Amino acid sequence: MACSILGRSQRCVSKDRVSRVVKYFSQHGEARPECRGGTRNVDEKMENRQAVVQHVSSFMCKASHYARRGAPGRKYLPSDMSVTKMHRLFQEQNHRDISYSLYYNVFCTSFNLGFGHPAKDCCATCMSLRLCMKDPHLTEEERKAEIVSVMLHGRRARVLYTLLNPVEDTVTVCFDMMQNLSLPKSPIGQTYYSRQLYMYVFGVVVHHGERSLQALSDCHLYVWLENQNRKDSNMTASALDHCLRTSLAEDVQQAGHLRLFSDSCVCVREGLGEL
Repeated sequence: MACSILGRSQRCVSKDRVSRVVKYFSQHGEARPECRGGTRNVDEKMENRQAVVQHVSSFMCKASHYARRGAPGRKYLPSDMSVTKMHRLFQEQNHRDISYSLYYNVFCTSFNLGFGHPAKDCCATCMSLRLCMKDPHLTEEERKAEIVSVMLHGRRARVLYTLLNPVEDTVTVCFDMMQNLSLPKSPIGQTYYSRQLYMYVFGVVVHHGERSLQALSDCHLYVWLENQNRKDSNMTASALDHCLRTSLAEDVQQAGHLRLFSDSCVCVREGLGEL
């Protein structure tokens, strides 16, 4: 019976095991390799992880407009993308058999990324131009023309914001139908799936120029439940008219012009209305 001493502990090794080690050494001229613990392919795993990092980094992402303070450094991928789609694209482009668990682990541990929500209240012109730009049947020249149209449309929108900054003797009012609130607000699952009532929020904000401080008195909110009235153009016009006749009546009378603005590309096409 052969014995080996490991530190302060003593463990017995059987004769058959010693004979197998000796037989392997006599046949191969080297000690028998350690086979416990699975395959030792650290270099291959690191190469696969680096390939996944490069692939995820190749996607275009952007910072959130509303959640920068709550999640600093976090960026968002397009809403129509998912980790499953990204993993499938990786396999198609690199022809590597990398498991989904490895790809998902690298995505969660090496990046601070999320997926955006589908856009709401989109401009019809923006959507049509972007869809035309993705048409696979377009030639290279036609695709470039569509890209130029998208860029031109965005620049026209930015020019409009520049024109809104100098207020001078005008009252500039921005109005918009804000996010609908679901009632009742509760984390309980049964309550969540039984929500059937919405509260509509309509906001009117007075703009005082570029880099001006926004006071609470410049923001006016109108709320109503869906069982009280609908969310249509009549309610929007009624709320805006009430705000101009009550809270902003004195400012409108003293100013020479009134500018009404809604956050939409439609205003770019129709121009600014002065009443």
